[in-house]
Amino acid sequence: MKSMFENEVAQLKEIVEKLFQEKNTITYAAKEAQNGIYPLKQRLNQTFKESDSSKYETERIERQLSSIDGDILMYKRRLAHQEDEHTQWKQLITHIQRLLLQAKNETQNETITRTSCEKATQQLRSDINKLREQQQSKLKDLKQSALLLAPSSTNDRAHIFKSELSSAIRKIRQDFERQNDSQRNELYGQFTRAYEDIARDYPELGHLFLNEREQERTKQEEDRTRADIQRVKTETNMLKQKAAELKLRTRELQINLEMSIEENARFEQLQQNEIDQLKSKQERIARDYDDVITKQTSLEKEIETYRNLLEGTMKSVVDTITEEYNTTTANQTTTTTTTTTTTNQQQTQQQQSQQQPIRNGLSSRSSRSSSADRYSSTPYYPSSRLNGHTNAYSRFMGYKQNGVDSTNTSPAVDIPATITENGLSTSKSVDDLSAKNGVNPSEVNGTTNGSSSPSRPPTILQTRRS
Repeated sequence: MKSMFENEVAQLKEIVEKLFQEKNTITYAAKEAQNGIYPLKQRLNQTFKESDSSKYETERIERQLSSIDGDILMYKRRLAHQEDEHTQWKQLITHIQRLLLQAKNETQNETITRTSCEKATQQLRSDINKLREQQQSKLKDLKQSALLLAPSSTNDRAHIFKSELSSAIRKIRQDFERQNDSQRNELYGQFTRAYEDIARDYPELGHLFLNEREQERTKQEEDRTRADIQRVKTETNMLKQKAAELKLRTRELQINLEMSIEENARFEQLQQNEIDQLKSKQERIARDYDDVITKQTSLEKEIETYRNLLEGTMKSVVDTITEEYNTTTANQTTTTTTTTTTTNQQQTQQQQSQQQPIRNGLSSRSSRSSSADRYSSTPYYPSSRLNGHTNAYSRFMGYKQNGVDSTNTSPAVDIPATITENGLSTSKSVDDLSAKNGVNPSEVNGTTNGSSSPSRPPTILQTRRS
């Protein structure tokens, strides 16, 4: 019995050593995971800094655009002011053109009046010529008649005729001059009245009815005004051209701004995607780290349980089992007291001969531990649930009486292996965990641990997963 218990204790020590080695492996994997988190944090901080720099660039571009908008508004105000001035100049030019048209009309009317006066003068001259010819013809007739009738007339009659003829011609000339003067005075009076009427009705045209010097000065002013108007037109065309160039430049800046905004949005989207990927990767690493920590905690609990077993905290359980076994043996020996002493000795020898191979067979079995060989290792699956989670238990040991399984289905001790609080699998092997973290379970910190001997019996822990 003592040797069996010592063998079991030795096996448990080996298991504890292996668990300590696995604990070191898991601790190393956890440290590597923590070391991997630091560069990811640095990269995330760098990404945040780059995002801040891109935001600064965007703000700078927005400030430039606001200054450009201010320049555009200033140019628009200048263009509006110049358009107002251009409109005023247009109104002034229209007024001057209207005045010029009125002056042209007045000049044309004066020209028509002068032409009519010239025609009247020509008509009067033609009438005078006709009268002169008539008088001359009459004089010729009188001369001929005088020569024919009185060829010997005296000089007195000739002087009388000449005097009468000269008086008649003088009288006709005076009548013509008087008539011409009256017509001239009448036309001048009409022109003066028309001039006064125009000057009275159109006082703004008073500068047109000046003398030649004033008219020359007015003409020079008109030429200068025309030159100014031409210059204003040229400047207006230049301003229109500059406005078109500014519109093109503004459109180009708007296109560049839209492209910059799209580029920044695309860059921010890429950064956001990278940040999301880094966050998901960090969350995955954190979950793996939590999984490792949880498994490490469960392993520490199991190690503590085995340590308690090795240190004797479960000695009362072993003592109880031993006492039950001794009581059963004593009860069996008392039932055979009715036989003879020889028969008792023979039966005792037979029992010893039967128990010897059984003990040898139990000690030579390597598939189970001594406790599992001595007691039933039937897995125990409790159906109880705690807080909605299934508890996983491992049956520590059973017991036999006289080589027969005990009818008592309750185990001697139920050891809680792990409690699946976070939905973690409680029976995952250390090999799976090491393979997940990229660590060879047989190599820790550059040292290779020798594999366990095939003769060492494994400890079977029956677990139940949630």
